[in-house]
Amino acid sequence: MGWVKKYFFKIAKISYPLIHIPNTKKPEKGKILIISEVGGLGDAILFRRVLEAIKEKYDIYLITRRYHLPAYEDIIKKENLFIVTSTSQLFQVSKRLKKEGVDILLLHGLSIISFVTTFIFFRKIGYKIGIFAEQAKGFLNKSFIAENYDNVLDIYADLTSYLGGTYSLLSFDKYKHYPIQKTTQVSVYIGSGSLCKNWRIKNFIELFKLFDGAGIKYAIIGSTQDLEIVKPFLNQFPIRPTVIDSFLELTESILGSQVVICHNTSILHLAVALGTKTISFNSKSNYTWWNPYKNFPTKEHIAFKASDRECGYSQQFKSLLLHKNKCGCSLFDSIKPEMVFTAVNQLLSQSSEQ
Repeated sequence: MGWVKKYFFKIAKISYPLIHIPNTKKPEKGKILIISEVGGLGDAILFRRVLEAIKEKYDIYLITRRYHLPAYEDIIKKENLFIVTSTSQLFQVSKRLKKEGVDILLLHGLSIISFVTTFIFFRKIGYKIGIFAEQAKGFLNKSFIAENYDNVLDIYADLTSYLGGTYSLLSFDKYKHYPIQKTTQVSVYIGSGSLCKNWRIKNFIELFKLFDGAGIKYAIIGSTQDLEIVKPFLNQFPIRPTVIDSFLELTESILGSQVVICHNTSILHLAVALGTKTISFNSKSNYTWWNPYKNFPTKEHIAFKASDRECGYSQQFKSLLLHKNKCGCSLFDSIKPEMVFTAVNQLLSQSSEQ
């Protein structure tokens, strides 16, 4: 599929003059249409802060994936939020929005389909912005390209500033007003959805033993998928894990915890946005770029990085890791349970001082 996209965009450059409207000034207010095609929920959580910062200035229309709905549904008007699951549905929505008189088009990511959608329905929108849309330089008035920034927060902050807003690490105001007491000292989110990016189960078990010895109240959290992966080891867990089935349940469990331990996933980004102290496990690749909270100004986040040595495990052989406490990646063995335990005590002591 990669070669199809490569050659498509080479051909598409011929069409750029039909899409690009030169010498157009950026509208300072009006309607902005966003087509978001980024992958995981974490991307949506990071991008949500941009929308929160500009929603008073622009009337936002957003086309996105169903998986991302929880990140946006409370800040965008229901009638302006469009969930698409197929190309035909995207074309139907685009045909309708073509009549709205949109002032700015923002491509959050770029695919062949969104390029075609732009060409068919939105080429007459005067001002076009791209974020991560590297292939679209020929028809975008302004681009925010990943390789030009040290980490993802810099990109989103720059975009927010460009659109006249102020990017903030804290977000999700609706949920922060929920009357939830912090009854759990530490919540441990056991999985990352990728076995080759996980701290090993044996390390979690050792950490739980340290918690038990210190009298630290903790909860083991996971999705149904996470807990299926660790099912062979559940009888070794000191307490029964809690299954999270919805975004609201995830949010409430984070708000009810003083410290969250997780891999560098959407959970990390959500916990930081909700103002909960965090400890994260990070894979070696793109560590500084994908872990933007490494130098969190109030020291409320502690990041652990996997070893730089080669792993030897590939994703296609992940089933081999489900034996004898081998679930996870050897790269993470450089992160010792005692190190994480010390970090937990550091963050908990900060909470007690506050």
